[in-house]
Amino acid sequence: FFITQTGSAHFNSYTHDYLNSGSSEFLAIFMDSTLGNFQYYLQTGVGFSADIDIASVLELHDSILILPINKAELILAVDTEKTQGYAPPERLIISWLNENGVKLSIRDQALNDDIDGFYNEERKEYRFIMTSHVQAILDGTVPTTTFRIETIRPATSANRVVLNGNLADTTGGVNTLKLRLYY
Repeated sequence: FFITQTGSAHFNSYTHDYLNSGSSEFLAIFMDSTLGNFQYYLQTGVGFSADIDIASVLELHDSILILPINKAELILAVDTEKTQGYAPPERLIISWLNENGVKLSIRDQALNDDIDGFYNEERKEYRFIMTSHVQAILDGTVPTTTFRIETIRPATSANRVVLNGNLADTTGGVNTLKLRLYY
């Protein structure tokens, strides 16, 4: 076999043993997904992704018919204590899950590809601009409210990040996951 730098295939194989991680807090979240409301993990190497459901936005359905959304952004706050010592991914990606659990690009990405998702070192957060998609949920043209958040380049990097859920303890100025709507 001739092995060349340009013609050789590259591959990675990952095996994660979370049960021997040594972190009781991590194992609790691993075993009970509802604890993701407080904190959740994203990991490369075919590790963890997060599913976020924004069903509560449907409560705005009647009022939004009068006031269309000008901007919608999903803000993911980093737990700086638990991420300390690890480089967070430079960017996260977002997709929505249809009724069959199939990942699809959000409408904003299909329209202009400028949805952000980059890590903001100063604010310690990631943001996704998803105005068209949230409006489509409220208009009834997108049938589900669940999104999947993943790290970019999951097979070729070793980054991970711990993010605060919407029910994280906010004492000490800790930020939580937010869906911010402007209308």
